[in-house]
Amino acid sequence: MREMSVEDRRICRPLDKVLVAFAMVWGVQASALAAFNDAEVQALLQQRIDVEKRGVGMVVGLIDENGRRIVSHGVTRLKDGRPVDGETVFEIGSITKVFTAIALADMAEKGELAVTDPVTQLLPEQVSVPRRGNKQITLLNLSQHTSGLPSLPDNFAPASMENPYVDYTEQNLYGFLADHRLKREIGATVEYSNVGVGLLGHALAQRARTDYATLVRQRVVEPLQMLDTVLALSPSQQARLATGHSESREPVLNWDFDVLAGAGGLRSSGNDMLRFMAANLNPDETPLKAALLRAQSRQQLLGWLPAALPGVKLLWHNGGTGGYASFIAFDSKNRRGVFILSNVESGVDDLGIQILQGAAKAPVKPPSVP
Repeated sequence: MREMSVEDRRICRPLDKVLVAFAMVWGVQASALAAFNDAEVQALLQQRIDVEKRGVGMVVGLIDENGRRIVSHGVTRLKDGRPVDGETVFEIGSITKVFTAIALADMAEKGELAVTDPVTQLLPEQVSVPRRGNKQITLLNLSQHTSGLPSLPDNFAPASMENPYVDYTEQNLYGFLADHRLKREIGATVEYSNVGVGLLGHALAQRARTDYATLVRQRVVEPLQMLDTVLALSPSQQARLATGHSESREPVLNWDFDVLAGAGGLRSSGNDMLRFMAANLNPDETPLKAALLRAQSRQQLLGWLPAALPGVKLLWHNGGTGGYASFIAFDSKNRRGVFILSNVESGVDDLGIQILQGAAKAPVKPPSVP
């Protein structure tokens, strides 16, 4: 497989470095955690956008003992942009993987499949999936990044890196699976895989006899009333879409996905993400209780990434595309959560960690891309 370029890495932020950042700055015990200070969060956004010039528009969602709310700053685009708010739509990148995992959990809870099923059982008979010895790649392996598949397929060759996933089709995916030879034992190690979760989303849609967009809408979005969380935007949503920007704050094209949509294709708004975070903090109040709890289970964690820190039960994920960055984390033990949506590709993980710990703490050094 060729060396991944910086463009390739946008959809998979350096997760190991984020975990290190979590561990380095988590200096408070749960008993010392106070409610989020909204004014301090607002000041952080102003510093990031107006002073450091590392953002254009940012929407932050907060949940704590004082309830749920949105804090925002900046604009949808530098030239003639509107102020961003809870209705503004952003690409959420790899946070899409959590939605794919919840769809998997829902299908398992309803007896439509088992998470330990080999993925080959959900695909057309003629599709060949790589094996390693007697082991087959399961749906659980794909969701937990233990399949042995690489981050990107060997035959990933976009016509344009400005929209790299749009022309990677089902035929390309099936060709990759037929030709690829696993370099690691299945289930042995965690290796973050965009193609793995993209394959999972495709396979689930195949089993449900639909497409990925419909699968996520029916299984997750509609039950949680997240009607701005979609792959393809309606005219109304398109009008509310924040323009994506490069790190130098130049406008860039949006990313579109074909067969790998389950890895990073969703768009969403701050208000929708607030509903999503609230549902995960309070599964009892949703029609997806069983699926959400299964996805969060430490015994069978699906989609979410854990952070082992004192005094909290923290699950998180981040995301990035060519012009956007996102971060979500919630602490189910202390009933707190934070998400960030940004329309600049520069990562916001450090900002999310800083808000979680307390906005007045010293700034966290951003994780660097290797």
